[in-house]
Amino acid sequence: MSKVSFLSQIDCDLLVIGSGAGGLSTAITARKAGLDVVVIEKEACFGGTTAFSGGVLWIPGNPHAKRNGIQDSREAARMYMQNETGRFFDAAAVDAFLDAGPEMVAFFERETEVKFVPTL
Repeated sequence: MSKVSFLSQIDCDLLVIGSGAGGLSTAITARKAGLDVVVIEKEACFGGTTAFSGGVLWIPGNPHAKRNGIQDSREAARMYMQNETGRFFDAAAVDAFLDAGPEMVAFFERETEVKFVPTL
C-alpha cells in the first residue's frame, strides 16, 4: 500500500466530494462565480459514474437538439419521466431539470472549453 500524506488544513469556500459530472459541474460553476473550490476524489482518476457511462447525458430541449431539428417537447419529456419513475415522480425536481438543463448546456459551452456532441 502506498503512503499518502495529507495537509493538516486546506481552506476553501466550497469543498466538492466526488468528481463525476455533478461534482465537477458544481466546482466549475462555483469557480466561475468567484469561489475558491477544492475537489476531492477517492478513486485514482476523475469522472465518477459519468466516466463509466461514456459521459452521455439526456438533456431535453437542449440547444443542439433544436439546431438539429429534433422535436423534443417539454411535455413529452415530463411525461416520459413521470412514467419511468412512477410513485417516485417529483414534479418540482423534474421541472427544475427541464428548466435548467438547456441553460446548463449553453452555460458550459459559453463559459468553458466543454463542448457537447449530439448523439442519436
